[in-house]
Amino acid sequence: MVDVWKNLLYRRLKGKSEPLFLFPEQAVSAAALWMGVRLWLQRWQREDPVVFAAIGAGPEYLEVLVATLVRGGTFVAGHPEQGFEHLRTEILQWQPDFVVLDRHSSFTIPGYRICDEVNEHRNALLLGRIHGYEDLQEKHPLRQFHSSERRIILSTSGTTGGQRKWAILSDYNLFSVLRTHLPRLQMKGATVLSVLPWNHAFGLILDLIPALLRARTIVRDIPGDASRFLAVQKRFGIDYVSAVPAVFDRWLKDDSVKDVIGSFTGGLLGGASVNSQLANALRGSSFRVGYGQTEASPGITLGNAGDFKQGFIGNVLGCEVDISQGTLHYRGPNVCTAMVNFTESPGIQFSESTRVALEDAMHSLTIGIQKRDSGNWQDTGDIVQEVEGGFRYLGRANDNFKLSNGRFLDAIAWEKALEESTGYHCYIVSFDGGFKVYFAAPDHESGKQSFPTIKLQARQSLGKLGEYIRGMEFLQARDIPRSSKGDVNRSALSNPKAGGS
Repeated sequence: MVDVWKNLLYRRLKGKSEPLFLFPEQAVSAAALWMGVRLWLQRWQREDPVVFAAIGAGPEYLEVLVATLVRGGTFVAGHPEQGFEHLRTEILQWQPDFVVLDRHSSFTIPGYRICDEVNEHRNALLLGRIHGYEDLQEKHPLRQFHSSERRIILSTSGTTGGQRKWAILSDYNLFSVLRTHLPRLQMKGATVLSVLPWNHAFGLILDLIPALLRARTIVRDIPGDASRFLAVQKRFGIDYVSAVPAVFDRWLKDDSVKDVIGSFTGGLLGGASVNSQLANALRGSSFRVGYGQTEASPGITLGNAGDFKQGFIGNVLGCEVDISQGTLHYRGPNVCTAMVNFTESPGIQFSESTRVALEDAMHSLTIGIQKRDSGNWQDTGDIVQEVEGGFRYLGRANDNFKLSNGRFLDAIAWEKALEESTGYHCYIVSFDGGFKVYFAAPDHESGKQSFPTIKLQARQSLGKLGEYIRGMEFLQARDIPRSSKGDVNRSALSNPKAGGS
C-alpha cells in the first residue's frame, strides 16, 4: 500500500496549482505543498519512520502527514492542545523515531535532540534520537506490527469510556473507508471549510484526507460563531463543510445561515447525536449524517443527502452491523488493527535524561494492546434501534446503571418512554441509590406552568420505579452541560445551572 499512497499523492500534488490551501496567514498551492513534503522526505533517516506530529493545523501538519504516508511510515497524531506535560508523556509512551513540534515549543524530551541541521523550516521543529538511544523504539510493542498495519494512530476522545485510548489504523482500514465514503461525500471540486481538529478521526479521515484528494480549495479556520462563518463563506465561496452538531446549532441561530446552507453542495455531521431542531433545519439539504468510532476508521454508517431525523445516524456502509443486547456491533475491513492504552505505575518519572532512567521509566509503563480481528463482531457500546432507512442513536450502554436493590435500570429506554409520554427530552442520572430526571425545555419555553403536569405524567409512566426517584428538574436546553462534541455530560448534571422541582 506504500506505493498506493505515494502514487496517489504524487499525482495529486506535484506541479499542480490545485488543491489550494488557505490558512489565516498564508496560501499554499499543491505544488508548494509538495516542495515542503520533499524537504521532510529528505529528513527521515530511515524507511517507514514512526513520526509523532504535535503541531497546529497549518501547512507543516499537511507536509508531515503526506511525507509520512509517502515514505511508508506511521503517523501518530499528538495533542499539543493538552499542554506540554501531557504531550511529553504521549511522546515517551510511543517512542517515535521523530517528533515534530511547533517551533515555539520550549520543553525537553528525554532521549531526543533538536535536529539543528535540518530545522530551517518555517514553524516546525524536528527532534530525533540522541546518539545511544536509537534502539529504544525497536523495543516498543508497536514494532510487532508491519508498517502497513500501523499507518495512522489516533486517540479516541475519551468522552465515552472516561479514558482516552489509541486506535492503530492500517492501510486496509483507511482505504476501505475512503473507497466507500468518497463517492458519496460530494467533495469533488468543492471549496471546503475545514473546522474540525485534524488530530481526531472525524477531522483527519473523513474531512481532511478526502478534501486533500478531491477538493479544489481547502480553507482552514476555527469553528467560530455565525458571523465569522458567514464572513468566511462569503469571502471564499465555501460550499462544503463538516462539523459536529453543536457547531451547526450555533451557526443556525442566525437566520442568514439557513439561507446560505441551502446553497452548499455537501457536508457531513458526526461526533454526536442530531437533535430534532437541527434535523428539521437540515432536512432536504445536501448535508449528510455519519457515524463511526475511531476504532472503526471511523466509518460505520452514512445517511443520504438531506435525510435527517432526531438521533438518526444513517445506514450501514462498508461493513456489517448487528444489534445485540441493544448495542450496535460491527465487523469488516474498517476494524482497526489494535486498540492501545497506557497505564502509568505510581511515581513514574520521565524527567531524567539518562538512558538508564529512561529505560527504567519505560519498564514501569504498562502498554495494553488489544488486537482486533475484522471477522469478529466489535461492540460499540452505543444503544441504537432500527428505523426506516437506517438506525437511530439512543445513548451509551454505560449511561445505564443499577438501583440500590441491585436492579439494572435501562435508563436510555426509560428516557425514550418518558419523552413519548411528556413530549420533552429528558435524561435519567444515577443518584443516591436511585435516580434523578432532568427535563430539557426549548430555550424559548419556561416550562414553569407545565412542570407539575410533566412530573405527574412521568411518575405515572415510571410506575413502581417511582419510589427510586430522587428528584426531577426542569432545565433550559442551553443550561444542559455538554462535551465539546455536543454530547450531554451526565456526570455534570448533578450541578445544573438552573431549574428545580
